[in-house]
Amino acid sequence: MDYKKIASILVPGEKYTLTALTDFGFPYRQHMTILEVSVTPYAQYKESLLIRFKRPRGRKVLSVRFYAQHEEFVIWKGHVSPKTELYGEPVQVDSGLIVRQGRYRPFHQGYLRDAIASVIEQPLLTFGIN
Repeated sequence: MDYKKIASILVPGEKYTLTALTDFGFPYRQHMTILEVSVTPYAQYKESLLIRFKRPRGRKVLSVRFYAQHEEFVIWKGHVSPKTELYGEPVQVDSGLIVRQGRYRPFHQGYLRDAIASVIEQPLLTFGIN
C-alpha cells in the first residue's frame, strides 16, 4: 500500500485512531477527526503523507507527517483504545523500589502488533507491519 492509496481511504470529517511509533521508537495513540489528507513532497522524499486533524473536543489543528517508506503505523475507524504500554510487569520489588523493564526495544514491531491484538475491531489499514 502506498501513501496515495491511504489518502484515498481516509475521509475528511470522519473519526479515526492512529497508533504509530515516535521518533524515539516508542508507541503512541492519537484519536483524531481528520480535516485533510494530502500526499506531497517533503525534503528529499518524493512522497509524504500529511494528515491534518483535530483532537476530540479540541479546536487546535494538528498534523502528523509520514515520509519514509520504513515508517510503521496503524489506523482504526472510530475512536478505539489500543494498548500502547511501554513497560511489562515489575521485574523486581525491593524496599519500595519497583523496577520495570521495557517490553521491547525501540522501533520494535511488537508494540504495534500488541496494539492490533488488544482491540476487537480490525484496523482500517496497517502500513509497514509484516
